[in-house]
Amino acid sequence: MRKCNKSLNFDLIRTMRYIFFISVLLFFTGCKVTNEQFPIEPRLTFKSFSRDVVGDMDTVTIIAEFTDGDGDIGIPVGATPRNDTVCVTPEARILTNPGFNFFYKDLRDSCTLFAATEYYQPDKGKESIRGEVVIRLGAFCKKVCGTPGCADTAQFELTLRDRAGHLSNKVLTSKLVITGCQ
Repeated sequence: MRKCNKSLNFDLIRTMRYIFFISVLLFFTGCKVTNEQFPIEPRLTFKSFSRDVVGDMDTVTIIAEFTDGDGDIGIPVGATPRNDTVCVTPEARILTNPGFNFFYKDLRDSCTLFAATEYYQPDKGKESIRGEVVIRLGAFCKKVCGTPGCADTAQFELTLRDRAGHLSNKVLTSKLVITGCQ
């Protein structure tokens, strides 16, 4: 008959406990959520249009994603987000207007249009933010031609400005097909 070595069993149990605690520690260390950090200048990425083809009276939404290191995107609280369809050239004049912070240049005629986005605020304890800007557009056929049934494509250059005045990168949208203009 074999005798069990109590010392060997004790060492084996201690080693297994040690491995278990190290595994748990590594697991929780790997799950640590880090605070995202971005540059203080906004960074813009075109995500999509709500549709790829628009007709005479259709509207379309531009969806762009942004990041900002100091979390100061949007118009002040209490102000109403809005779009203005006034074409402004030169572009430099509108980029400094404090009432607007999202700019989209129609590349068909280099006309810069502008909007004021909602107020974005970082989560408690964080400075950096990530989010989406959603702008609704319409009346595309005004710039196409005078013949019924005309078609065109539109592409926009997007820019975002934060409350400190930092301008984002300029990003191009995909092409939007405009059909059936009256």
